Amino acid sequence: MDDPSDIILDMGGDPVFRVEGKYQPVSVRRPNVRTTRWVDGKEVPAEALATVRESGTSGGTDIRIEHETPRGVLTEEYRDSHHANTVFRTKHLFTEPQDFPAVKAYLEDMTFTPNFDAFEARVERVRDEVLPLSYGPMNSPLSTWLVALAGYERGVFGLYDHPADVREVFEIVHWKAVEGFTLMAESPCPVLWVGDGTNADFESPALYAEHAVPTIRAIARAAHSVGKPFLAHMCGKLNALLPLIREAELDVVDSFTPPPMGDAVPRKALDMWGGNVTLYGGIPAEWAWNPSVSEKEIVAGMARLYSDLRPGDRFMAALPCYIPGNAMPERLRLIAELNLRYGEEACQRIWG
Repeated sequence: MDDPSDIILDMGGDPVFRVEGKYQPVSVRRPNVRTTRWVDGKEVPAEALATVRESGTSGGTDIRIEHETPRGVLTEEYRDSHHANTVFRTKHLFTEPQDFPAVKAYLEDMTFTPNFDAFEARVERVRDEVLPLSYGPMNSPLSTWLVALAGYERGVFGLYDHPADVREVFEIVHWKAVEGFTLMAESPCPVLWVGDGTNADFESPALYAEHAVPTIRAIARAAHSVGKPFLAHMCGKLNALLPLIREAELDVVDSFTPPPMGDAVPRKALDMWGGNVTLYGGIPAEWAWNPSVSEKEIVAGMARLYSDLRPGDRFMAALPCYIPGNAMPERLRLIAELNLRYGEEACQRIWG
């Protein structure tokens, strides 16, 4: 089997180094919230959550985190599935209307402090070889509500059943996100990155325009004020949101997912954005893992992807989101080789 590092180098671009946890450039604390953590029913310190996979014995680990706020207790629960190699949420912080006071207290108590030295120390060894990136301290209000706080089903119903309370939550999140990202803009992190994971299946154009675009635009302006680019992670269906993405003033759509998993094609997006937004992604993820997709189809698809490029397009070809865990190394090498071949041809055709 090929060394994964060889495959990364064959992709023809600088790899990205993702900085997480205690090394992120901005630390988030809640001084008035008491947080307790349990792993398989046993109370553990915060740092133990980083090693729960090694301690599990039954193919999975149950994680429970309780936040005692001045206005009530919130609980979130997760399942670390060792077989699936992923952690998924089984209980969100918000589950019933009585949780609104505690949710607001939990958000209002967030404080942001510089962690610049820890970030610098973490990336010093690799600074000349990779691009260090770190998610910012908050997502947009819509993403925070649907993904982190309530979940999609309960979150959508909450928008219509309790609009006043949800709007208060959105207002708090907006200003906390602006505060946190403004501090992050001052950090040594070269790029600001928000992890919304945008998906128009749940985030309609009307909701996205009202509860995501203003926050993303404010973060983008904070980044641009110090000469830094701003990326937004958008790995879902985007076709209905393409015009709004341009209005958000961001620089890069990270993990643009084409059909069949997504619903927007790169050419349409590039035309809609008019050279103002870089499309990062565009290669169907199933090419890496689905044996029913032939190599001939992959070759034709890559040729078509690059032949569609025109002067003024801002495009970085990549598999969206992350390389799948079941990706076939020979497929990754094929995609990398085609990326280099057709990329060079496109550059020669466009710029001579």
